[in-house]
Amino acid sequence: MLAIVVQALTRVGRRALNGNAGVVLAVASFLALAVFRVPFPLVIACAAVAGLAMPHRFSSAEIVVPTSAIARPWRHLSLMLGWTMLLWLLPLALMILLVGRGNVFADLALFFSYRQPL
Repeated sequence: MLAIVVQALTRVGRRALNGNAGVVLAVASFLALAVFRVPFPLVIACAAVAGLAMPHRFSSAEIVVPTSAIARPWRHLSLMLGWTMLLWLLPLALMILLVGRGNVFADLALFFSYRQPL
C-alpha cells in the first residue's frame, strides 16, 4: 500500500512541480506544516502570494489572466479573497446560529476551519 502511495506522489510531483522553485515551495510548505505547525490557511496564503509575486517561476504553461486583473492585480486579489472568505465563513456562521455551538456538526465545522493544537 505504501509503495502505491509513493508512486502516485512521485507521478503527481513530476507533473505538478516544474523547476526548482516549485520543489522549494513544496518542501517549505511541508516543513511549515509538519515541523513548525503553521496553520494550513496561512501556508496556502503564503503559497498564493509567492505564485502571485513570481508567476514565471512556478509555471511553464501559458496562464490566461483577465485583463482587469492585469490592470489592478491587488483589487482583483482582494475581491477574490473576500468572496472566498465569505463563502467559507457564511455557512459556518449560519450553522452555529441555527444549531448552536454544542452541536456535533458545528463542532466539527469549527474544528476543521481553525487550527487545533495537538
